[in-house]
Formats: sequence, structure tokens, C-alpha cells
Amino acid sequence: MGDSATGGSVFSPRAFKGRIVDMEIAQESEIRGCDEVEIESILSAKPSVSPPGDYIEFMRWFGRGAGNLFRGMEIYYPDCLDLNDHAEEFALEEDPELSTCGRFFFALHQGYVLYFFCEGNSGVWAYTEGEGESRYLASSFGEYVESAFDVPGSYWRELRSMGSHVWHVEEQ
Repeated sequence: MGDSATGGSVFSPRAFKGRIVDMEIAQESEIRGCDEVEIESILSAKPSVSPPGDYIEFMRWFGRGAGNLFRGMEIYYPDCLDLNDHAEEFALEEDPELSTCGRFFFALHQGYVLYFFCEGNSGVWAYTEGEGESRYLASSFGEYVESAFDVPGSYWRELRSMGSHVWHVEEQ
């Protein structure tokens, strides 16, 4: 569970699940994880780079959806399967500043922000089209996920009552 090559924080999926249900970010029925075949499909998307363990655990528990968490992002299975290919194509055709070597791309926001891990490092990075530089977001995937709902509980209740409005993690 959770540790990676550089000793990132330990992600506790059971505790995280309890918090997102308690905060009304997701209902139990909306939380679906990936099975081992799906996990293998995710890992085979870029076999030259090993994503951190806390990302893999997240996908086992939440990889097919978690209510309003990451709503508006391509992070869940099966959308995540094409992200490494998307990043490579994007780098070739649209933005040569984007390096894909040694990176595992795990999420895409609105078609212009790519989220990734670097080989041998547990940190989470983002690349925004046209910026030319990657931004460091968190020391681990667990830390990144925890920041996704670091907003008042009243926000999540209001979002739940409004239905399926889009919400995503804003970079800080």
C-alpha cells in the first residue's frame, strides 16, 4: 500500500472511502474499484514507467468512479488507458515542450492539463498546454488525492444537492 520509490505518504483507501462518504463527496454505490485485469491494463499502458503504489491502491478501490471526486477529469478507468498515448501525440503535434520520457500520465483535465508521475519519484506533477513547464503539485498521489476534497463539507453537500455539476481539483 502507498509507499513509492521516494517514500511518499501512505494512502489508506479504507479511511479515505469513509471520509468521502461522510463528506457526501460520494455515496457507497458510486464508489467502484478496478479488478486485477483492469489494473494490469492500466499498468501496461506505459510499461516502462512504474506508477507509485498509492496510485495503484487508489485505482483498486476507486478506479471506476467515486461520486463527485475528480468530476470533470479523465482519471477513471477506462478513460485513463489512453492518457499516455494522448500525451505522446500531444507532445508531437501540439506542444513539443512536453516531455513524455520517463513519465506515466494518469489524468487529463479539460483536454489541456495533463497529470503525471516521473519514474522513481512519488510526486505528482501537472503540465498545462502552452506553459512550457511542469508544475509540482504534491509529494505523493495520496497527498494529491487528499487535497482534492480539502474544501468545506458544506460545499460537497451543496454539490450533491445540485446533481451532477462539474467539479475538479484546482492546482494551488
